[in-house]
Amino acid sequence: MTIHKSKGLQFDYVFVWGIAESRSGGNNRRSKIFQSEKYGTVVANEKASQNLFAVLAAAENDKKEDAEGRRLIYVAMTRAVKGLFIIGKLPSKSVSEQPMQALFLEYADEAKIPAPYETEDIPLYLRGSERPDDGARKNSLEDTRALYQSAKKIERPSAQNFWASPSGLEEAQSAASSESQAASLAHPEINSFVNAGALAKNEYGILFHAFMEDWAHNFRTWKKESVDAEKYFERNPLTKKISPQNKKILLETFFKILDKFLAAKDNPAAAALAAGRPFKAECRFKTKIASYIINGTMDAVFENADGTWTVLDYKTDLNERPQVYNNQLGCYKKTAADLFADGDQSKVRCLLFYAESGRFVDISQDAQKALESLDDEKIRNLIEKAEIL
Repeated sequence: MTIHKSKGLQFDYVFVWGIAESRSGGNNRRSKIFQSEKYGTVVANEKASQNLFAVLAAAENDKKEDAEGRRLIYVAMTRAVKGLFIIGKLPSKSVSEQPMQALFLEYADEAKIPAPYETEDIPLYLRGSERPDDGARKNSLEDTRALYQSAKKIERPSAQNFWASPSGLEEAQSAASSESQAASLAHPEINSFVNAGALAKNEYGILFHAFMEDWAHNFRTWKKESVDAEKYFERNPLTKKISPQNKKILLETFFKILDKFLAAKDNPAAAALAAGRPFKAECRFKTKIASYIINGTMDAVFENADGTWTVLDYKTDLNERPQVYNNQLGCYKKTAADLFADGDQSKVRCLLFYAESGRFVDISQDAQKALESLDDEKIRNLIEKAEIL
């Protein structure tokens, strides 16, 4: 563990080695650039001793390095509770190469107290000297191997992941994912490139969600004739394999779905935007349900005329299976209530909008029941099921 990483931690006994090694210092400096507050940028080369600014800047830099070294020593020493062992090379004649002694003696002399440490000489062995013979070395290796083989293995329990996404809590993912290979029955013109190599079905859904977000942000100006398909998709990596003609078809399809969306009777989203009420598109959130942190994004959440709120989720499924999304919308219901309704979940409505049919489906009651049934065991089982599928 490095000294920097040890900050904030403490241990009964701390061993620090290499701390008494000499730094390179100015004598070994060949070429260096110093940034001095007093002298600006100074280049020190082999002839630095002939340059007054280089000498002064180098001295200033040495003081900074010495101060940083002292700070590191302080951090290392204060990690120890019961005992501190500092291991370094043998003292040399130069005090500058004994930073530990210099550090302590400077303050010990000032306070007129003995140095608060003890030293112990450790015999110095040069590499290659007194090398054990092959037999002794082999016996040592065998003893070490036996020690490791007989050591008790510490079993550490795997930490449970307490993070989940709302979409990972769907009750019937297998049923929801067993649809026809066709991307759309209502808009067959996209089937030649969606789910056919150029664009996956889930990527089609991602693009549609992004389109609806753009519509919400540009409610009054978002018109088919004002959006160029090539420019609109040019920065989106999901559309790289789609031809310019198919990009145009895709954008036209999105506008057709939007027309159905706007034509739907009693559309609360359009009414909220038209009235200028609070409207959050792609609202990211984190909430806590049981012991789990739920991390997700609500497609849209907005205030109704009566002061209540609506959570709206866009779906591109071929078939309408609202029961699949009860847990997901239950998470959204809790989040919207906590954020906008002082925690009153009765003031939050949950709607699904199906792009295929152009219908809104209210699942508020089912979402509430699903939310109330979510506990650690159920969430864990849903997550495991999702991983298997």
